[in-house]
Amino acid sequence: MSTITALEAQLQQDNTSKPIIYQHLDIKPLLNEKILFFIIALLLLVEWFLRRFWGAIEVRIQLLRSFRNGNIHTTLLGSLNG
Repeated sequence: MSTITALEAQLQQDNTSKPIIYQHLDIKPLLNEKILFFIIALLLLVEWFLRRFWGAIEVRIQLLRSFRNGNIHTTLLGSLNG
């Protein structure tokens, strides 16, 4: 036991030896979290729907303004068919 104690004391006094620290980092992609994936997909779907809905409203407003002013353009009517 005295040799182990002497070795331990020698290692503690020696400044050249350094402790080794091991670290394990577990990284998971965010899209593997199902709830987060569905929240992102739902937000994208809502954003797409609102853009499409508000875009249709904007075309109708332009059409009504053209009717009021009396100048209906074929490009505006063509955009309603597309």
